[in-house]
Amino acid sequence: MIRILFTKELDNAEISAVLDNRFQWTCATVIQTRSIEADVDVTSGKSLIFTSVPAVHAFAKNGGGLTPQTKVYTVGEKTVKAVEKIGGSVRFNAPNAELLASELVKHDQESFIHFAGNISLPTIGNYLFEMGIPYEKVIVYNTELLTPKIDDQFDLAVFFSPSGVASYADKNEFPAQVIAIGETTAAEIRKHKASGIVVSEQNTLQDILHIIKND
Repeated sequence: MIRILFTKELDNAEISAVLDNRFQWTCATVIQTRSIEADVDVTSGKSLIFTSVPAVHAFAKNGGGLTPQTKVYTVGEKTVKAVEKIGGSVRFNAPNAELLASELVKHDQESFIHFAGNISLPTIGNYLFEMGIPYEKVIVYNTELLTPKIDDQFDLAVFFSPSGVASYADKNEFPAQVIAIGETTAAEIRKHKASGIVVSEQNTLQDILHIIKND
């Protein structure tokens, strides 16, 4: 039996649809997000960037609204679905911030507002600033590291964000094998001297599950 720790709450049915009875898994919440009050007025006609589902939820909670005509750029398929759920239509979606930034610099006639969390990385802003493209980041949610102590032993742990890695590492050792959703998460894992790191380049749960199944 291969014991797996997923460091976020996931749909059990989605996991069991891919992994068979050779695997046993546990989901543990290691970070928590909280929406904060923010100015989400988008009547200026600027293009919008969402790089996480919590950012979309916090935008909507602050009274933000989208139409199919709003120019929206995203990271991740789940972020796309969250945008569509509140009436928006995504112009371009990328699997990670680096690829999205590479696309955005092609739209140098646009101005961008990036709705994000308090510890989001500066990847997109750095790209756009270097190119002289107008960019503003609006913080709409805070991320709290829960730093739980996890007593059970696992053969494999899966991480979905750098903040999740930092939270887990505060009180726990890494197992022999680790899977990271994207290179930025993998880079955070390496800071803690973990080995056996596999990176999901597609940045999706389905890709991670198939990596586990076929390993």
